Amino acid sequence: ELIINNAVQISNIYSDKFNIKIKTTRAPLPNELVGGVITVQNNKNKLLSSFDFINSPVKTFKDNKQKTTKNNSNLNLYLAFIFAFIGGIILNLMPCVLPVLSLKILSIINKKNNTEAKKDALAYTAGIMVSFASLSLILILLKINNQGVGWGFQLQSPYFVTLLAYVMLGAGLSLSGVFNLGSSLMNIGISWNTKNGLIGSFFTGVLATVVASPCTAPFMATAIGFALSESPVTTLFIFQGLAIGLSSPFLLMAFFPSLFKFLPKPGNWMNTLKEILAFPMYAATGWLLWVASQLTNSSGLGLIILGLLLISISSWLIGKDYKKDYSKKINNTIVFLILLLAVFIPLSSNLSSENNSDVQNNNDTISETFSNEYLDELLSLGSPVFINFTAAWCITCIVNENVVLSDKDFIKALKDNNVTYLKADWTKRSKEISKTLEFYGRSGIPLYILYDREGNYRILNQILSKKVVLNILNKV
Repeated sequence: ELIINNAVQISNIYSDKFNIKIKTTRAPLPNELVGGVITVQNNKNKLLSSFDFINSPVKTFKDNKQKTTKNNSNLNLYLAFIFAFIGGIILNLMPCVLPVLSLKILSIINKKNNTEAKKDALAYTAGIMVSFASLSLILILLKINNQGVGWGFQLQSPYFVTLLAYVMLGAGLSLSGVFNLGSSLMNIGISWNTKNGLIGSFFTGVLATVVASPCTAPFMATAIGFALSESPVTTLFIFQGLAIGLSSPFLLMAFFPSLFKFLPKPGNWMNTLKEILAFPMYAATGWLLWVASQLTNSSGLGLIILGLLLISISSWLIGKDYKKDYSKKINNTIVFLILLLAVFIPLSSNLSSENNSDVQNNNDTISETFSNEYLDELLSLGSPVFINFTAAWCITCIVNENVVLSDKDFIKALKDNNVTYLKADWTKRSKEISKTLEFYGRSGIPLYILYDREGNYRILNQILSKKVVLNILNKV
């Protein structure tokens, strides 16, 4: 009854010892030697070895999390659902979701009456709820199989990033008037009739969920961390809180007609607005292309660019008007073959091969690469440590790094207080980083941890403030 048996265990193998970091049932531990049994298994849960130990010393670190942030153990199902709901609302304001919101705003402005708006909002909500349910099921299955994944895991795949870039480019070209496919995925939410509009709204919800995954809003991280540590039913329930929160602004507008008076009347200006809203889609395509460049090598990046070119050509062909049926059939066949080639090229290539370029900032000379072995070594020496869990696809992480963590005052505070800065890059899948995130009660990024000289740690806010960070560092 000394350790929490089902807690996340982080193990490191040194040349002369085997180190296990595990949570205890109480603190501080009694000053006595302990004994027990250790079993070591591989990733497929195959037993590698088992041995007894007696009269072994234990090194303890004080857990300071309760003093600085709400621990997952303090959450219950309903509070976690409320946190998820609030996080979902805030998620609408995050930069990764804004391109898709452009489509939704255009759809709402175009509605002729409140009945259409209600149907549209419900279809959009259904798309989000189904997507979050699917996403949570995938997460549950991958975690059961010890795959080391967390929130935003799909953007660690260069293939998924490539296909998402295709969708964003196609949506942008459709908004620009290059082509019009009615209810197809490339024209999500753009069609002007009710039937196709509902289908488009549903898939707009799907797309909103997909692009929201790189972002972690306030309140959201704690809720997701709790959800993924509980039963599958609880996980599904809390993820639905996120879904309802993300769709709530549009549900509110649809079911309270008085809010419609603030919307402008339909007119010719809408065509101009539609074309302007294409540019966030192009920006999202550029961002995804940059993310892909961090996940693959130069050859893979070249193939992705070729795929984007094929998407552009097929979009141009779709937009051409053919008067004769046989010409239209020939054109559609060519378009189908080009799109098939665009999808086949990345799938038939090894996009997951290593990228020789540094995924971190090339000008970053202040941070060191994170590992649990190095962290344990620093803590054993009594050194304060600042850990930045980040990824190339995490926009919030990038903003925090550019605004706060690369600032000269931040660098000076690190040096003045002898704080070691570790950067844990989660751009590519890493079981070590995933398990470490779980150890801190989180399943997504950004995450910022600060250890003091006594081994106590605190979790900082996800959206960093320069003043707050400097104040904490100067008191470490």
